[in-house]
Amino acid sequence: MIKTFQQFLISFFLISNLLISCQKNDYKHPELWNSIDLLMKSNPKQALTELSKISPDTLDAWDYMRYGILLTQAQDKSYIDHTSDSLMNVVALYCDSLKAPRDLHLRSHYYRGRVYHDMDRSTMAIQDYLITLKIANELQDHEFIGLSATNIGRVLVKNRLFELADEFYAIGQKSIEQTNDTVKLFIIWINRAYIDMDIDTPRYAEAEKKLERAYSLSHNLAPVFKQRARMAFSSLYSLVPDHQKTIDWSRAAILVQPDTARHGDNYLLMGKAYLHLNNLDSAQYCLQKSTFSYKDAIRYNAYANLAEVARDQGLWKQALTWNDSSHYYFYKMEAQRRSADIVSDIKDFEHSESLKSYLKQSRKKQNTLYIFICAVLLSFLLITYDYVMTRRRSKVYVYQMEVIKERFSEKIDEIEHLNNLLMECEEDKAQVAILKLQIEQAKSETTTAFNNILPGLSSYRATQELLAKADKLSPSEENISKKLWRDIEFELNCVTNNFTSRLLQKYPDLKQADVRYCCLLKMGFRYKDMSLLLGRTPRMMYNRRTKISQLLHLSDDETLEGFLEQF
Repeated sequence: MIKTFQQFLISFFLISNLLISCQKNDYKHPELWNSIDLLMKSNPKQALTELSKISPDTLDAWDYMRYGILLTQAQDKSYIDHTSDSLMNVVALYCDSLKAPRDLHLRSHYYRGRVYHDMDRSTMAIQDYLITLKIANELQDHEFIGLSATNIGRVLVKNRLFELADEFYAIGQKSIEQTNDTVKLFIIWINRAYIDMDIDTPRYAEAEKKLERAYSLSHNLAPVFKQRARMAFSSLYSLVPDHQKTIDWSRAAILVQPDTARHGDNYLLMGKAYLHLNNLDSAQYCLQKSTFSYKDAIRYNAYANLAEVARDQGLWKQALTWNDSSHYYFYKMEAQRRSADIVSDIKDFEHSESLKSYLKQSRKKQNTLYIFICAVLLSFLLITYDYVMTRRRSKVYVYQMEVIKERFSEKIDEIEHLNNLLMECEEDKAQVAILKLQIEQAKSETTTAFNNILPGLSSYRATQELLAKADKLSPSEENISKKLWRDIEFELNCVTNNFTSRLLQKYPDLKQADVRYCCLLKMGFRYKDMSLLLGRTPRMMYNRRTKISQLLHLSDDETLEGFLEQF
């Protein structure tokens, strides 16, 4: 609101200065503006360069108005997104207040509409396009009738008002047909075909006819237009569905411009089609290609389908990885999605005498809606950002844990290999001494790796939480649930190369209670803590240590803690 008020003040003072400086309806530099206008038709970027050399502060009212329209037009034709409405607000208000010539009045509102369109201010863009449409009909300017009507259609499609959008596209199409602009006519046929696909009750037959019209026009245009028509055909047949035609048209589109990143949608459609045909290898190849797309929506769909392929192939770990990637791009996509503007009863105001009252009422509604949407959007973005950052930290942590687990497993294999070598060269004292040092070093590294893994185990953290509630634990009953025991044994086995299995295999006389006792000791819990967890006295814990040491045949020099640490 503060920014809007500041822009209003700036516009007010600029308008005041321009009105004061305006003595007559004339330009000081008519030849300059005419030459730039002529250059605009052939080379918009060069026109933009020439306009950038002009200082607007030196211009009087009428020259400033012409400068603003030409500058915005050059930016628009050079495909530069508009990010500020301050210039065109001044120009449009000036045209309205001084009753500028109708052709300039028309252009000022059209290009202000283009600015609002790029800034995603849908309602305000439509208001200016409707004014342009009214003036263009008065002047019988078919070019601007077509431009304003098709731009209204684009805004309405974005707000999912498909039927209304198709009506405006039809208005634009009639005017553009009289200008013989093949490119604009091609774009309208394509967009109307997509509307037929996206409405609640799809009209696939009509969409196909419109695409055929567009494809026939593409033969006289650059190859990129033919590629776009083929891509639209593949989208249509993916919805019908006709999987073989989807594959054929997607391949044809890719052949026009073999750029993987730009063809993410084609590879995605091909991958889905192959998936329906149960050709998993081809589906996986195409879906992986589509993950290089620039669009988050395509990446989300690609990873979701790749997860499905992996599940069908029984690759559960890969399926989980791709599923996580699809979730990441889904939440990223949702965070960037803007709330749709509410546009109602627009068709009733085309050429209507009550247009001004409609604009006044819609501005009041739009301000209230704007504040509400901003508050909701800001809350949603904060929540989404927090979720995404938490997921990202979790992924990094999981990756680190996997690396540590792999290192731990390698060290265990190394110790076993060194022990075998030690048995083979018992008579070589020098070699025996070296091997013993290597074994000790490997055991030390194994202990370090295990200690790094331990805090990341959910079962370890759950057991620590139990100990934090020591005053609520029963002194005569075991306080670890069956589920927690299962989690402890499972996670410990995962990171220690099947600790419990190896222990029972080597020492079959051990009972389940003995193995669980060893698990707690392996995880570094003190005897006092173990007595609380198992509901026994500390003395009973020491007695069990002695009993287990005997079952493991430990010598007097060995401790149970040291043995389990290296096992």
